[in-house]
Amino acid sequence: MAYVDSSRIQKYWPWWRLVMVGLNVLALALSIIMSWHYLKGGLLAGCGTGSPCEQVLSSRWSTIAGILPVSGLAVGVYLAMLVASFFIGPSEEISISRLAWSMLLILAGSIAGSAIWFTVLQKWIIGDFCFYCMTTHITGLLLASLVFWRAIKYL
Repeated sequence: MAYVDSSRIQKYWPWWRLVMVGLNVLALALSIIMSWHYLKGGLLAGCGTGSPCEQVLSSRWSTIAGILPVSGLAVGVYLAMLVASFFIGPSEEISISRLAWSMLLILAGSIAGSAIWFTVLQKWIIGDFCFYCMTTHITGLLLASLVFWRAIKYL
């Protein structure tokens, strides 16, 4: 059996990086679920006809030009962020790591801005809150905050 040096694992994958990837995977999964719901039709689990979820997810704000669900864009953003998070470790070249951190900052900014925008839309325009949307927005804000906090040390 091979010996695993836990200090080496902690060096490359400290707690904040594990949390960052975990939050990212959660937000990605929720975005995929909402995108699949749009493409497939029907109701999401826990969201019946006339529910706040249905009101939000069937509003004109839930799609771009009535074709692409905004959660589909979120899938791309969270996927790009997940890929970039694998290139910020201490074993990466400085130039690659800086590029990955720059991408993470740009993506985190778009996530934070989108989360705030869509929360405002739900509160004051649509008048209902979708559980799936709000869980994704809160997860995205936590993820963006973590990226902003850690990027200060690396850039």
